[in-house]
Amino acid sequence: MLLTLATAWVLLVPPSSGTPWLCEPRPACEIQVSLARIDAGRNLVPIRLTLPADSPRQKLFEYSDQYGAQATLHRIASYATLPLFLTEFIAGQALLSDRENPPGWAKRVHGPAAGAVAGLFLLNSVTGVLNAIEALPDPEGRSRRTIHGLLMLIADAGFVATGVTAATAGRYIENTNRVRTTHRKYALASMGVATIGYLMMLPPFRRD
Repeated sequence: MLLTLATAWVLLVPPSSGTPWLCEPRPACEIQVSLARIDAGRNLVPIRLTLPADSPRQKLFEYSDQYGAQATLHRIASYATLPLFLTEFIAGQALLSDRENPPGWAKRVHGPAAGAVAGLFLLNSVTGVLNAIEALPDPEGRSRRTIHGLLMLIADAGFVATGVTAATAGRYIENTNRVRTTHRKYALASMGVATIGYLMMLPPFRRD
């Protein structure tokens, strides 16, 4: 029992070196602990345990104060993502449904909402990239962060294409009876990719 408890102590309690562990294998060192066990003859027998230098135990990764501030701004701004997407979808549908006489509210809402989406993704792209660079050495949640970042960058490119095609949205194609919907397709695809990237960062969907 004593040997078991002592081994657990060595493996679970970090040495009091005063140096915080980082997300990398611990420095080359050995921890030796002198113990004593009682043999069958009730005699105390000294034991020396050695924790090898290549122990897989790792230290906690420490983030900067700037990282915390950027992460808070990133998170708060992201709360507007889905409401803005819904607003844009409803207003865009209203504009396409009645191209000859579109409702005034849809014309007033669609443009500012699109600008808000652009501003939101610009802000979150900057804060997200900066924090992603700082978090590179941290293995905790690295796969999830990487996928999230790639999805959001893809969505960024899609929203740029959406803005480029806005001038021809809702116009009839010459010599046909079809309406240009490239703008709408880009918008919906970008919203879909961004929504997946957004949801995967919520606690209920995390799988770290």
